[in-house]
Amino acid sequence: MRAGAYAGFLILWQGKRRPGSAKRGRADWPCNQIEAQVVPIPPPPGWLNAWGSGLERAVNPSLDSVTEAFSRKMTILSLYSWKPSDGFFCMRLFWGKKAQADGANPEMERLVALLAHHQVKTVFDVGANVGQYAQGLRKAGFVGRIVSFEPLRSNHQLLEKLAATDPKWEIAPRMAVGHRDGETLIHVSVSNDMSSILPVAEVMLEALPKARIVETETVLLNKIDSIFSRFVDPGQNVFVKVDTQGFEMPVLEGAIEAMGQGRILGWQLELSMIPLYSGEKTYEEIICHLKTQGFLMHFIIPGYFSKKLMRQLQIDGVFFKE
Repeated sequence: MRAGAYAGFLILWQGKRRPGSAKRGRADWPCNQIEAQVVPIPPPPGWLNAWGSGLERAVNPSLDSVTEAFSRKMTILSLYSWKPSDGFFCMRLFWGKKAQADGANPEMERLVALLAHHQVKTVFDVGANVGQYAQGLRKAGFVGRIVSFEPLRSNHQLLEKLAATDPKWEIAPRMAVGHRDGETLIHVSVSNDMSSILPVAEVMLEALPKARIVETETVLLNKIDSIFSRFVDPGQNVFVKVDTQGFEMPVLEGAIEAMGQGRILGWQLELSMIPLYSGEKTYEEIICHLKTQGFLMHFIIPGYFSKKLMRQLQIDGVFFKE
């Protein structure tokens, strides 16, 4: 069991076992009186054995010696104590994973602050996958309109269900976004958030074997310039987030008209330090291209760092027009 995944409190129950608990110590071992106290705890070294969902260890009954023996945090759901014949107190501890915090992450909060500063009312979520970005915006306080674009069939179906209760979250018809109008083939990876129109490069497979391609889907491909008026009213502007696994430059090339008309206020793009897909443009080329269109970087969000390769592979760059 990985102790680093746990955090919480040790609860020392006073007097008797908790009534009705399905996880109990031996019924014939009476509980001993222990002063009730809640203390932050880490996991102890040298567990004797694992037993079901609980762990047992012989320890000294002193609270100080118990807590001093611990070195890493974990969640203890319940504790029972009894005194066997050898004179040592034993504890049965039940563990549980720490619940994930429901709040927004700091990067999303800063991004939403930037959107508010630039008076962004509508966000295009290009490469929506299963709605992580849109849901992150909502948690961070963005109340404007979101239009999500996703080419994979299963992901698109899930997005429609997720957005059903949010009147300002619109799911566009299933399509990929790029530099031309027509159809294209998308390579679907084991972990489908790594799927791309571009073939995966060997360095990507070395860093992330889950990027391996398992199937393909034929999907509709459209330029932002071709579909802009379908989703944005005259006079309105948008912020465009693009996470298309190496296909970011073609998305930019398909939005030249909208950028030239000042209809796009800003961009958020996943940028690669080295090409992770065959034919992908690196962060330097994309930054240079955006600069020619009048967009400068305002914010950097750390992306994927490969411990296997020991290098940063991706970041997210947020750009606004100067």
